[in-house]
Amino acid sequence: MRLVISADDFALTYATSKNICEASKRGCVNSVSVVSNGYDFDSSIKLLRESGEHLEVSVHLNLCEGLPVAPASEVGSLLNEQGNLHFSFQGLWRKYLSSSPRKKGILKSEIKTEMDAQITKIRDSLPYVKKIGINSHQHFHLMPPVFDALLELNERHFFHYVRIIREPLFISPDRLIAVKNIFSQNLAKLMLLNFLSEKHASRLRSERILYPDIFFGVLYTGFMSENTVLKALSLLKRKMHQDHFVELLLHPWRASPQERMFWRDRQPLGDYYCSEWRDHENS
Repeated sequence: MRLVISADDFALTYATSKNICEASKRGCVNSVSVVSNGYDFDSSIKLLRESGEHLEVSVHLNLCEGLPVAPASEVGSLLNEQGNLHFSFQGLWRKYLSSSPRKKGILKSEIKTEMDAQITKIRDSLPYVKKIGINSHQHFHLMPPVFDALLELNERHFFHYVRIIREPLFISPDRLIAVKNIFSQNLAKLMLLNFLSEKHASRLRSERILYPDIFFGVLYTGFMSENTVLKALSLLKRKMHQDHFVELLLHPWRASPQERMFWRDRQPLGDYYCSEWRDHENS
């Protein structure tokens, strides 16, 4: 079995990146997902070059927040009035489904342009990384039109790995965490992402792109306590095969109080990124 323990949101802020690097030194993570349009990208990339060359690297595609990497004039339908990316998974899908065929084509083309720019930025910034992986903020790359556009980019970037969600339902031993997540939108999200992932797996196989056989990290995202992680790992003993590839997703970081200013107009995001639970996952 190959176990990859991933930390998402590297380069979102400097504190985020520093905490992830510290976790990697303790052996807590062996893979990072880098946000191309992070708020402190340059300093974070320098940190990764200095202390993280042993880590696997994926591009953490982002249409949810921050400035676009592509020229704004080329991705206008993805931006709000302030010129920022702003779509949630649900919001982007609603916009696509409610658009005319012509506007769907424009939207898909602009999504592809922005994803291409984000991937290229990571590859240019980390030339030592030969095998590039792909995942995304809020897993929006699993939305069918986005996934189609992403696979078109494989001809240019030759992806080593694309994250899909194949997560079994399980109950965390921490009862409050279990109740908070099982009886929430996380369960519906997990079911949808599992369904979409099964449809995408065959296409990834045909393209010879690696993907996880088992994945943990959606149902209890943001609340991956030690007991929850141990329960997930115990399930592997019953489900895994010798050649299985397993990915465990953590968010072992916490943005600093000073960095909360990045989300002053989006308080829920600030609350999430500055949550004390990030410290729990780092420990």
